[in-house]
Amino acid sequence: MAEKSYHCQLCNCTLYGMKEFDLHCNGKKHKSNEKHGNEQEDAKRKIYVRGLEGITNPRDFLFKYFCNFGSLNDIKIGGNQGSSFAVVEFCEREPVARCLKMKHMIGGQCLYVKSYKNRTPTSGVSRMAHQKLEQDEKTKQAATTSHAMDILLSAASLTDQINLLAACLKLDAADEKARVQICQELTKLLSPLFEHCKICQFGSSVNGFG
Repeated sequence: MAEKSYHCQLCNCTLYGMKEFDLHCNGKKHKSNEKHGNEQEDAKRKIYVRGLEGITNPRDFLFKYFCNFGSLNDIKIGGNQGSSFAVVEFCEREPVARCLKMKHMIGGQCLYVKSYKNRTPTSGVSRMAHQKLEQDEKTKQAATTSHAMDILLSAASLTDQINLLAACLKLDAADEKARVQICQELTKLLSPLFEHCKICQFGSSVNGFG
């Protein structure tokens, strides 16, 4: 008689038999996905707040203000005195939506409120894929270096070597596009911490030497 199958929606996998299902639920992968799911759910009850410069006791200041929107679970203060920020956690998700729709001015102090985004952990499979990509890139770089050396050794003068090296390492359209995208992603990542920041290419990241 075939054992009954059980489907784990969290991990999107099918297990056969209660014993196998129990082992899966107590396993590392399931626990990791469960933790990540809880963290993502918690993030929906949080807001990210900047504009606390000059406030003597920001935690009390924020508590007195944001308790008007709903019950608070916790307030964490980060950064330094010159550029501090806070993560305000409500007990429910509804107050977050209300906070994000409003502009927050308190006694002439402007608070910048954004949704809180939790970092997504890298799975074991993703790490392995990333390591393979890194290894492939190293192999590619080694081949490129060897090819460049052959070309340079064939040059008649130092000037020719410099020109050949520049031509050999010149970025193609795909590389240029990729580096622009990296700058854009870094700008998005750092904007919550440093307002109006913009990451730009500079030096060797532009000419292909880096």
